[in-house]
Amino acid sequence: MRDYITIYSDSNHLPQKAIQLAKILSEGFQKEICFLSFAANTTEELQIKERHQLWMQEGDCTAQSFIRTAGISTLHESLTKIEAAFLIIELSSKASSKDIQHHLNNCKPLRIPYFFVKAEITSVTFYRVLVPVGFLTEEKEKGIFASKLARFCNSSITLLKAKDYGSKAKRSVNQIQSLFEKLGVPCEIKQAHKDSFKVQLEASLRASNGDADVIIITSSREYGLDDMFFGPPERKIIKASAVPVMVLNPRPDLYVLCD
Repeated sequence: MRDYITIYSDSNHLPQKAIQLAKILSEGFQKEICFLSFAANTTEELQIKERHQLWMQEGDCTAQSFIRTAGISTLHESLTKIEAAFLIIELSSKASSKDIQHHLNNCKPLRIPYFFVKAEITSVTFYRVLVPVGFLTEEKEKGIFASKLARFCNSSITLLKAKDYGSKAKRSVNQIQSLFEKLGVPCEIKQAHKDSFKVQLEASLRASNGDADVIIITSSREYGLDDMFFGPPERKIIKASAVPVMVLNPRPDLYVLCD
């Protein structure tokens, strides 16, 4: 099985920061990089092939090229077909909230982690990963992917525990810490100033102020009326973040580390 670190882009510009991020994951996880784009017709398909070749030269990387003639709505199907392990989306400096939401909608069915990285970020590193932990059951799945970054990318992990009155966030942190101990992964635990509803945004702000190089968040289980009108929390986090954001979709069929 050949899993790919997949960079999705349908723009003409070189996704330089996405390539930098992909190189780190590729080296750590020993997986190939590939570019994924969608073409409207044969003429555009040929243009994209040339563009991918140029990206490899300018980005100093070796990558496979996958071009689908179906629309972006088939993103999940396309990633499944090419056996993608991670998806990376580079956001241009002009990306609007609407653009980010468009990507989030297309990524909603995904069962693999996906990254958002902004073109204007100065550098991409994985030295310090910040993991906000709230009270939801699926929050604990962040621990699995954080441990992988620690083992394969030599990342140091910090858990940011939500400031809740209940014990669920604390229990989630303890269970993640227990997993780390079994895997020999060290971690630091910090107390957040915000509760579970705001801890992911706090993590984004902390990272943007220099406390971390990457953050891991979970997306909303489903969108309510407020999310439809004002945008879901993950969109606001991605919009505000000055570091790459790894997003995990909740999996109702698989709640990991449960008692």
